[in-house]
Amino acid sequence: MWRFCRKYSAPLVECRLSLYVCSVRANVNRQAMHPGTTVRQDCIEKNGLSVTDAARILGVDRQTLSNLLNARSGISPEMAVRLEKAFGTSAREWLLRQLDFELAEVMRRANKIKVEPFRVLTTESGENE
Repeated sequence: MWRFCRKYSAPLVECRLSLYVCSVRANVNRQAMHPGTTVRQDCIEKNGLSVTDAARILGVDRQTLSNLLNARSGISPEMAVRLEKAFGTSAREWLLRQLDFELAEVMRRANKIKVEPFRVLTTESGENE
């Protein structure tokens, strides 16, 4: 995977993005893990908390946290900040996990998304319109 992305001699940031896209495409057929699962395992269970206790710590109601843990809702930017303040993992990391999940879900059905490729129209004089 790294060689594929590296051979274009892209700047480091673009290479990381290419590597990220490569890894998402490689995992298209794999079931993506909802970030709520990670919250449950790494924040709640690891610390011996109940859902009610964790909701109180995060400053949200129990139903809001339950929806996240049971994959009925995702991690919003506000929830990401709450998780960072409570458990230490950066808000950016939580949002990237959410983005990874959402993108993997869409990539699984990408072949069903029908879009015509954009083509630049040219005039007879050769100028772009």
